[in-house]
Amino acid sequence: MFKMINFGSEETPKFHAVVTITVNGETREVIPAFTDYSFKRKNFEKDKLFKSVDKTKILPTLFCFAESRIFIDEGILLHDYTGRELVNLQDIQIPVMVYLDKADNMNLFGLLNEPLPSVIIPCESVAEAYQKVATTAYLSQGASKDDWVGLGGIVSKDELLIQIRQFGNKYEIGGTTAQGYFGLSANTSLLQSKALVMESSTLLGEHRTFEQAENLFKAMVQAFGVRAAQQTRYVKAINTCISQFNMATIMEALKNIGATEKLQIEKSKCDDKIACLQSLIIEQATLLKHSKE
Repeated sequence: MFKMINFGSEETPKFHAVVTITVNGETREVIPAFTDYSFKRKNFEKDKLFKSVDKTKILPTLFCFAESRIFIDEGILLHDYTGRELVNLQDIQIPVMVYLDKADNMNLFGLLNEPLPSVIIPCESVAEAYQKVATTAYLSQGASKDDWVGLGGIVSKDELLIQIRQFGNKYEIGGTTAQGYFGLSANTSLLQSKALVMESSTLLGEHRTFEQAENLFKAMVQAFGVRAAQQTRYVKAINTCISQFNMATIMEALKNIGATEKLQIEKSKCDDKIACLQSLIIEQATLLKHSKE
C-alpha cells in the first residue's frame, strides 16, 4: 500500500505517495511519478464486482520505471499517484521514478503486497521511454468477450459456456455470435463475474443444444455462405425470426433462399441488412405456414 510522507514542513506540508520496490534483490522506497502521457487508470470505486475479486489470484508481474532525470531535462511535468505535482525534486530525499505503463499492472498500485518487483529501464529520452510503452501496449492484449466466455465456463464449470466457446472455436466466430446460435446473449459483466468470483449460477433462459446450434449454423452457411453466417447481425436477425415462428419453420425457410435473395441482401445498405434479411426470411416462413394450412 502507498505511504503518504510529508516532504515539507508542518507549516507548508508537501505529501507524496511512496511505495517500496525491489530491483535486482535490492529493496528501496521510491515515489512513482506519472506524466500527462501516462495511461488513465481504471476507476474501481463504483465497480461492485471489484470488491468480490480475490486479489491473491493476480499473476506475478514486473513494474517498469525510468529515471526522472530525462523527463525533468525535457521539461515534462511530473505528478505523483494522487495527482500532486512533483517540484523541487532536490528537496525530496526519496528517488522519484517515472512509471512506464504496462497493461498487466497499471491498475495494481495499492493492491499488491510490497515490495513491488521492479526493473529500471534505461532510456536516453522521453521519446524512447514512451516508444517502449507504445510498443508493449501495441503487442499487449486484453480479454475479449470470446475469452470471457471461455474463462467464465472453465472457472465456474458452466458446461453451457464451455460448449459456446468450443462452438466459437470450431466455426471461427466471436463470442457474441456464438451465443446467438445458442439463443443466448450474456453480457460481459456476467461472464466476468463467473470467471472472477466463480459465480456458479447458470445462465437464465431457454437455450439451444450444441447440436441445434450447429444445425442452425450449417443452415445459415447453406443459405448465405460462411462469411455471412459468422456475422452477429445475421444470427440476430435469424433469432428474431425464430421468436416469431419456430426453429423448424425457419430452418425450412432457409432452404428456400436462392441466389436472387442472396443478391438482394448483399446489395442492401449496411444498416438495412438486418431488416432486409428478416423480411426475406419471414416472407419465406409465412409462405410455408400458409402452404400447410
